[in-house]
Amino acid sequence: MKTLAQALAEKLGISASEAEGLVDAEPQELTGNSGEMTYSYLFDFTNHASPRLRAKLLQKHGSLQLEVVPSFFETVRDQVV
Repeated sequence: MKTLAQALAEKLGISASEAEGLVDAEPQELTGNSGEMTYSYLFDFTNHASPRLRAKLLQKHGSLQLEVVPSFFETVRDQVV
């Protein structure tokens, strides 16, 4: 099992210490039209990334958002959803 910071770090290609500042971002549930099934979750790091990390994420990914499939949370120690 991993911490959320470790899981985010792996997905984003950053260090776990850098990802620590992102763990307070609440994942937004993305559902289909009926709202009955969750297809993915969207993290928005706009208000959580430091200026340095913001620049790094924009350079690497072109975005301050990360979309993950529901199974992303299966290996996270402290479930956030």
